[in-house]
Amino acid sequence: MLTQQEARALLDYPDLEAVNQLATASQELFNKIIDEAISNGRYNPPEPFMNLAMGIQMVQSAYLKAKIDNVPEVRLDLLRRFLQDSIAMLASMQQQAAAPPMEQDVAQQGTRPNALSGQEAAQEQVAAPMPT
Repeated sequence: MLTQQEARALLDYPDLEAVNQLATASQELFNKIIDEAISNGRYNPPEPFMNLAMGIQMVQSAYLKAKIDNVPEVRLDLLRRFLQDSIAMLASMQQQAAAPPMEQDVAQQGTRPNALSGQEAAQEQVAAPMPT
């Protein structure tokens, strides 16, 4: 049975072409990543803006098919690496999204919650008595 994205990819009506190109962009990108790894031995890492869940599913299926087809281990390793990197990236993104807002702000700013802003610190220095 075809997924909705696969069905869109199979449609070839000129008036739907632009819409289909956008709708199937993720699938096309993952097919390219798979082909580059298997055919050319080239690794393309995952990016946080990708549909990582889709990529994991597609690359896993391609990996299993490649094993059946006796693709060299070096090339299979590129698919395994993509899967591991994608899973780690997805887990990290989910962990950040689940973190309480205070922890997210601290992680993004690299500061302590009670730390003074640059302007506040400068005002404190000006207000402090001068050593004699």
